[in-house]
Amino acid sequence: MQDSGWQNGVSSGERQALRFSGTRLELPKAERPTHPNVKSNRSGRVALIFLWAGYALCFLGGLWIIVLAWQKGIVWGLGCLFLPPLQIIYVALNWKQAKSAFFLLLTGFAAFFASGVIGK
Repeated sequence: MQDSGWQNGVSSGERQALRFSGTRLELPKAERPTHPNVKSNRSGRVALIFLWAGYALCFLGGLWIIVLAWQKGIVWGLGCLFLPPLQIIYVALNWKQAKSAFFLLLTGFAAFFASGVIGK
């Protein structure tokens, strides 16, 4: 019995190592060459999740501080809205009311940092 045309000259071990996927010839996953500096795609996905979580937490924490500043007065609200560094002064002067929002903002920054560490 003869082999089909594409298999001529290929040993049985090589036939098992090679397989067709549609019209492409692919190596099994274990034998695919990878670059030593490339991490798995899983760590990139986790880093992306931490990055987006950091964005969301920072946005919500900053928005919460702005809402608290508006409740204190229109000048504080406008100041915190248009001059974000003023939010730090507001938090320092109104610690009891704004500490939860500040810690939410810090959690967002921690998530940013973690995404950078994971993604490297």
